[in-house]
Amino acid sequence: MTTTAILIRSNGDAERLGYVMERIGRQNVADVYVVLDCTNDGATKREAITNLLPDANVIDLTKEFIVSSGLHFFNRCTWQCGDYFYYAAYAQQPGYKFYWLIDDDVAFNVDTEAFLKESEQIDTDLFGYEVGHRKANWGWHKTMCAQYPDEVYGMLYPISRLSRNAVEFLFKARTFYDSGVEAKVYETSKQLIPLHANDEAFTATTLKNNGFSTQSLYKEFRSQFLGFFSTGLPILYEELSHAHTRNKIIHPVRSTSYARNKYIEIYKRSGTKHILRRAEEITGSCGPEIWAECFDMTVEDLRAKARENEK
Repeated sequence: MTTTAILIRSNGDAERLGYVMERIGRQNVADVYVVLDCTNDGATKREAITNLLPDANVIDLTKEFIVSSGLHFFNRCTWQCGDYFYYAAYAQQPGYKFYWLIDDDVAFNVDTEAFLKESEQIDTDLFGYEVGHRKANWGWHKTMCAQYPDEVYGMLYPISRLSRNAVEFLFKARTFYDSGVEAKVYETSKQLIPLHANDEAFTATTLKNNGFSTQSLYKEFRSQFLGFFSTGLPILYEELSHAHTRNKIIHPVRSTSYARNKYIEIYKRSGTKHILRRAEEITGSCGPEIWAECFDMTVEDLRAKARENEK
């Protein structure tokens, strides 16, 4: 029996899930499960992914599970509280030593089996990306500072690994935390709840302050994460077959239509600073036609704009 489970966090997007499954499935080190957000229209989502893996490997995260576990259910809680996916999986599959939680827009363009074997040699409770101390100006700082005034931590949540002991502890601690948040905090309802700790703040702060060990994914696997892992600039599915993304763990991997909206948003906010690099990489690997689906300015246009801004 394997000692490691890989949990893929999904809202039922079969195309995205297919890409991540194709790569993660090429290994015999860990058992793979999809933890499916079934808080809304779960039957339709299950049907959408039915051909990708056996039903036994699909774990439903439902409103009933959230409420009956003493966790707080609110609109978009499954986006804000990714740690809920860990708890749903643990409730059904409690026997693993380690649990990876991976978003369905993370691409393993590496030898996945070799990566997992090497990572199993690192025995730590939290194996995370950008785990570290957060200052008071961090958006989620206020959600944990009452409990840990000077010791608020954060992390990125697209990929992480927890030990069984860490999941057990967090599950209990989260129910206690959720029960202490005032009801009026949730009255804004439709968007994120800024006074309810998100997954990044809750997981990192709780474990760091309660004696659990942590280790940096970036430090241990720097070459695999360097350059193409962030929460901002999308990488295209079309790029995964090209040399510049080879031997990389990549996030977020998305379609040209999604990337177009994101690149426009980033250009409005930051100008050519980040977009030019993406334009050069995509044009050089996939061709100008693919870049044209993402943005209305060519590489030459962006270079000229950058030179103009330097004057």
